[in-house]
Amino acid sequence: MTTVDVEISASPLPQFPALHEEWRIYRPTYLSAYNLVLDAEHHANEQLEADPSNREATQNRTFARVAGYFLIELFSRRTILSETPCASLVKQLVSLPRDGGTVHDVVFQVGKWHFDYLLPMCTSGPFHNPLWVSVSL
Repeated sequence: MTTVDVEISASPLPQFPALHEEWRIYRPTYLSAYNLVLDAEHHANEQLEADPSNREATQNRTFARVAGYFLIELFSRRTILSETPCASLVKQLVSLPRDGGTVHDVVFQVGKWHFDYLLPMCTSGPFHNPLWVSVSL
């Protein structure tokens, strides 16, 4: 069995992804969800500026980016996957916070789920060589 190291870039989300105009015109809910993700990423960045050693803020920034990039990718691949996965992600992102949480907490939780469960499934399985994924900031 072969293993491959893959480094996932933790680049900031684009302020205006290529899909921005299409979302603005035809799917304003998708644009709203993306803007929530951008706000959550900026919130985590502000926390990191205040305390660069804040591990939770570092993780939250990564989780926001994962949610944002999944939103972009799922929408971009809707002709193959159908629109259902993207619409489901949007519904999760715009859902109301629970237990006194914030809108940012919703984004972080959704991103964390995708990071913990969906990313590993995308990088391993019967049709792929097992991959070790490391995220570097």
